[in-house]
Amino acid sequence: KKNYHTIETQKKFLQKKISDKKNIIFRVYLGNNFIGICEIDNIAITQCEIKYMIGDKKYLKKGHGSSLIKKMVFFCKNTLKVKKIFAGVVDKNIASLKVLKKNGFKKIDKKMKPLIIDKKKFNIIFFKKLIY
Repeated sequence: KKNYHTIETQKKFLQKKISDKKNIIFRVYLGNNFIGICEIDNIAITQCEIKYMIGDKKYLKKGHGSSLIKKMVFFCKNTLKVKKIFAGVVDKNIASLKVLKKNGFKKIDKKMKPLIIDKKKFNIIFFKKLIY
């Protein structure tokens, strides 16, 4: 099974995003270990979109993604004061689907072109969380 995200791909992605002033990027650390990134994008008065990635395989399936989403929701609610948070997940990423559901995100119907990586087609599932 091929891993599409590595520490190097995360670093390149992060460098590109840091120069974009339309979003907020956080590096994710566990102790002194850089394990991933998260992004808050499309920030508007009442809503935003979150994107996240735990890139090192040894940190997957240990609850770090769920903890990260919980902290991102807290930040979006209390700092950005948004009322809606959106997220999109590749349909084959079962762990990430579970993370969003565990954190109160609900699947929404939204159509998008499939994502194609190495000639393989992936569908994106969209989620939304309402903040009260």
